[in-house]
Amino acid sequence: MCVVFGRVRVGDVSLSAEDIIQQEWITPLGVQPEAIGGNAVVICFSKCAPRCLVYRNMLAVPQFNYMTDGGNFLGAENLGLLIGLLDMPQPSEEALLLHMMFRYTPGAQSYVRDVYRLLPGEALTWDGGKLRIDLRRDLRALFDPDDQHPVNLATVRGFFEQVKALLCAYVDDAAHGAATLLSGGVDSTLMQAAINGCSSAARPFPTFSFALQTPAFLGEIDYAREAALVLDTDHTFVSVSPEEYADLVVQTTEILGHPVSHEWLPCTPRLLAHVAAHRGEIRYLFNAGAADGAHGLQLSLETGRAMRYRYWPVSLLRLAGVVLAPILQSKSYGARVAADTLSALRDIESPRHPMNALSLFTDWELVRRCFGSAAVRQALARRRELQIRYLDSDFLLEQVHAMDLVTDAVDAAGAWRQIGLFYGNEVIFPYADEVLLRASFSFDPRQRFYLKGRTKPVLKMALEAETNSEVSRKPKCGGGFETDLMGWMRDGVLHEMVRAIERPAFMECADFEQKVKQPDWFTWNLLTLDIFNKRVLARASAG
Repeated sequence: MCVVFGRVRVGDVSLSAEDIIQQEWITPLGVQPEAIGGNAVVICFSKCAPRCLVYRNMLAVPQFNYMTDGGNFLGAENLGLLIGLLDMPQPSEEALLLHMMFRYTPGAQSYVRDVYRLLPGEALTWDGGKLRIDLRRDLRALFDPDDQHPVNLATVRGFFEQVKALLCAYVDDAAHGAATLLSGGVDSTLMQAAINGCSSAARPFPTFSFALQTPAFLGEIDYAREAALVLDTDHTFVSVSPEEYADLVVQTTEILGHPVSHEWLPCTPRLLAHVAAHRGEIRYLFNAGAADGAHGLQLSLETGRAMRYRYWPVSLLRLAGVVLAPILQSKSYGARVAADTLSALRDIESPRHPMNALSLFTDWELVRRCFGSAAVRQALARRRELQIRYLDSDFLLEQVHAMDLVTDAVDAAGAWRQIGLFYGNEVIFPYADEVLLRASFSFDPRQRFYLKGRTKPVLKMALEAETNSEVSRKPKCGGGFETDLMGWMRDGVLHEMVRAIERPAFMECADFEQKVKQPDWFTWNLLTLDIFNKRVLARASAG
């Protein structure tokens, strides 16, 4: 017997569990990872013996959490389901540090002691009470380092045709019951441009985005509105008020069975509930997540610029910043940023090093006081080791983005999928499909992430060629609302929840009281962990 979470694809054809078994690509004893494309977790059970095999392909959005109990093996896509089976679920000590540093747990450790998750490309075999996990596929399998194309109009057009072919196959599978989550950024806009070229796509195609009612989010709303006009879609803004936000944080935690990571994630249940209530015919939602890891995060800009000056003394760049300030402010700013980035690049333990960028969403020194410098160094090193395990590139920007793909990107996408399933929708991530990953990796990484002062040059050039618009040249929005969030925790809609946080054992009283009084990202991490402890772990223990 075989079960599939997600979609297994070979070329533009979706395969069922029965198809996979008939092809003998997976059995309870083994798997052919190169044959199972698409984006899926595949589970194969033996009918004759206590044996099963679970395979998660690259970069499968569906999660798989598992634990062993008294000789039994238990697994589920949703962590909360496993927590509900434990008599007294306990938080993982290792996860506490990871959460306070990164807002989530990169790697195999879940938030619960003795419960783990399968990583991308891994195969888990359970045979007669014995558990074995092997890495069967990595990012190296998806690109040929000896056949890397330059970024030019011809190669970019070829890439767009592959995007379009894959999206059209997905649209055909959806049988018109599909929509796009259109933020207006280059990733989702290009994805929708490809869908517009599909003969079976609805006219106009439905698109959605959430509209958080706060000044910091107005730019995001404008971007989505402009993209919808350029692409002629049937766009719906789903309003999210600050007053709703506190309840949505709790609701999202309960759906996921683990703490909320990104601050925008609590807006997704509101959006998906609206789609389920008002557009019941829609069953599939296309999400442009994972494009950043394949084509460039915002830090590519600062890192790319700094690498041009990698042989310069940092002191000389700082001096240039001072000298140029009165006459060329933009050049002065660029020199100062290059000096700061270059200084960080020379210290792998710096929180500003691109490999450690996610740790900027915390109070670095307080984390060290709480957990110790050795534990912090070890956590950073283990996260960096994932890049070596999956790719081991010698190019810094590729190292950073490969690590993002197998950690933050799949974690965020998995959360979207879980919330979608709760409301009866399948959220699909085409940029995480092996077909598009392979197409993305065909570009020279020294041009794919940063080229001539531009991030995401492949996607932006493709969008310009396809739409003949200036959408791709607009400056990137931050995608967050940090100032509002800190205000909500200090004296707004999250204030009472912050005041109710129970001080964790790893914090001293004075540090805890200061973070409650003057909230920052560390406080946000405390709050989301506190909600998880009270609404998931404590309820499971009591129930």
